[in-house]
Amino acid sequence: METEHYAVSIESERIFLLSEAHQAHFTDTSWVRLGTHTEHPLIYIQPVETQAEETYELSYQSSGRRINCRSFLRQHNYHHTQTQRYQAEWSDAVGSLIIDLSVPVSG
Repeated sequence: METEHYAVSIESERIFLLSEAHQAHFTDTSWVRLGTHTEHPLIYIQPVETQAEETYELSYQSSGRRINCRSFLRQHNYHHTQTQRYQAEWSDAVGSLIIDLSVPVSG
């Protein structure tokens, strides 16, 4: 089984799901839950059906969707002064898009 890879960008206040990631896994929702791994520099983005405590709204952007999550990024010390792109993979096991922050994509 082939793993699906997607491009995701992070800046100081938001995460951007580019079109392919959004269209593949987030078209049926307007809300996501964010999480991190306790030992590895990973961010999990899980689609959820409705707004609840600790969820973030997916906002429209011409190239995909935006998650305004400044408090989440600061709480977990993910400070980016410039927008940085990362590769992300969908995991059926956890029902989330997983961003590996240890390997930024150049260019």
